[in-house]
Amino acid sequence: GSAGRHMAATIAIDPIVEAHALLVDIEYPDGVQELTEYLAAKVAELNAFEPVAMDIFATYSDFEVTSQVFYLIGTAYGALANMYFRVPVPEGLPDSVEETFRTGMQDGAAPLLESALQRLDAVVNLSEAQGFSSEWVDLAMALRAELKPGTYSAEKRETFGVAATQYVPTAPPRSQSFERVGDDDGEE
Repeated sequence: GSAGRHMAATIAIDPIVEAHALLVDIEYPDGVQELTEYLAAKVAELNAFEPVAMDIFATYSDFEVTSQVFYLIGTAYGALANMYFRVPVPEGLPDSVEETFRTGMQDGAAPLLESALQRLDAVVNLSEAQGFSSEWVDLAMALRAELKPGTYSAEKRETFGVAATQYVPTAPPRSQSFERVGDDDGEE
């Protein structure tokens, strides 16, 4: 049943979580050639990571784990986009080449950022389609807002489809006191 499928999916995702941790661990090597090879290797790791993670989704169809898978894929793309945005300029580059280097890094980050947002959107869309929510939905919404603040808000999933505030009237003060019932054998 669904509980067994959830248990199996929870076990199957452990290697994905470990691979994700290695993927988003970014270190910048010295030297232009080493840096170029490192960036290419990280993108290749991501390209190998996504299909394995998507197999979890296809195999188990469990909402909680599926939303986690999409979130992990989105954060991996986001981490690699940030890797490009934050890459240090190699020492010794002339100023004219440095500007070209920065532009190239931003161009490399743009498709990764869009892919991150698409995967994070998938978490939210899955939640809306199935009518469920999880911590991964809230995390995806917050990360979307962080990655693209002008486009996304960090609202919580629970606020979808309801008024901004919900007023619950309180009872007025009691106008009369009630008799106290004592612990004495029922005698008055």
